[in-house]
Amino acid sequence: MQKQRLCKKQNILILEDDKELAEGISLSLADESLEFVLCGTIAEARAALQEKRFDLLIVDINLPDGSGLAFCKEIRQQSRMPIALLTARDMELDIVKGLECGADDYITKPFSLMGLLFSQAVVCRI
Repeated sequence: MQKQRLCKKQNILILEDDKELAEGISLSLADESLEFVLCGTIAEARAALQEKRFDLLIVDINLPDGSGLAFCKEIRQQSRMPIALLTARDMELDIVKGLECGADDYITKPFSLMGLLFSQAVVCRI
């Protein structure tokens, strides 16, 4: 009898104020092994982090209630969970700031979903 491999579901939080983009990302990356929580504000993300453990955070930088960079730094003080910044800011200085804040990856918009999937796979080790 062959043993069946048990796969742990990966929880991914997407913090993006563009609801259509967040939904598009979650639909495009949908898989039985992935569960997505979509948040439009830092306040919503903080609440979600209190309720559930996440394997990956995908965070926009420009948010209606604050900076994704500051949020990334805040999370990094408490946790080593992987963080990918997803932003329209593509200047070299912005990328350096993002990585200095503790992000594991910095993805600029527009982006390739395959690129995001590859980044997610590497960061989460799915």
